[in-house]
Amino acid sequence: MNQVNTPNLFFVGASAATLATDGFACVDSTGELVTPAVATGLKTIGTLVVGSEGMPSDQANGSARFEVRIGRQLVLAVNDETDPVTVAHIGASCYVKDSHTVSSDNTGTSVAGVVKGFQGTKVLVQIN
Repeated sequence: MNQVNTPNLFFVGASAATLATDGFACVDSTGELVTPAVATGLKTIGTLVVGSEGMPSDQANGSARFEVRIGRQLVLAVNDETDPVTVAHIGASCYVKDSHTVSSDNTGTSVAGVVKGFQGTKVLVQIN
């Protein structure tokens, strides 16, 4: 097997330029970037990289392409106050609540990543 070295920054399309935030990058079943939210069927593929003033990294002809850091990475996420992630969840999945927040509640939501620990009140999440 040949090893291929590729950068982990890619442009991913979105039909609307409404993802003008950093945080989790989620795709739906069509592979299009969508706003991270409590929803089933989303896949967390990495984190968004935004340009200045919260605009997409690249825009052309009315569509938006957002730069996404794809692949295994550790991120600090906000811990949900209603259904917080605890030390009992280390090594287990946590779930997307919004673009910056993870929850321990898996009801009607999608996996954000694996809990690796905590830094203060933030959750250290590994995105695979």
